Amino acid sequence: ISVTGVQTCALPIYAGTAKDMYDLLTSKLVTKDPSINFRFMAWQSTFDTWKHNPVLGVGIGQIEIDIHKYQVPRLRAIISKTYQVFSESHNDWLQILAELGIIGFIAFLWIVLNIAGKLIKVAKRNVNNENKFLLALAVGGGIAGILIAAIFSFPLQERSEERRVGKECRS
Repeated sequence: ISVTGVQTCALPIYAGTAKDMYDLLTSKLVTKDPSINFRFMAWQSTFDTWKHNPVLGVGIGQIEIDIHKYQVPRLRAIISKTYQVFSESHNDWLQILAELGIIGFIAFLWIVLNIAGKLIKVAKRNVNNENKFLLALAVGGGIAGILIAAIFSFPLQERSEERRVGKECRS
């Protein structure tokens, strides 16, 4: 096992500061892929935004305004050179934390866990009814997929398919 492999396996139990975690991720796990580097910098900027507003957050939809105050210097330099607009954290979980604070984030987690619990109950209750059982698994799998995708993107905010279809119909 390489040193990087050991560090990767140790990430879930890492007990350092957020800055230490960010430094570890960017030094050991980041490739030369600019998209990945950009996301790590966006995540750090979002986390720094939350640190300045930990309890109630900056407010729904305010991240695109407040995140600019806390951008990591490397990200600010990239944006100024490329004229990119940076207004998303590219991680819905962090964006919810920054916009709603710890109180709103806990409420969001409660909703997600409550839905998961209900789906598990439906699946257990309908083990003998194949259609209902598979439906509960499919719905749960779909929700899990969206929540996993939310780590690297923002599917909870975007209705991209509706927008694309709407634009195509108007053309």
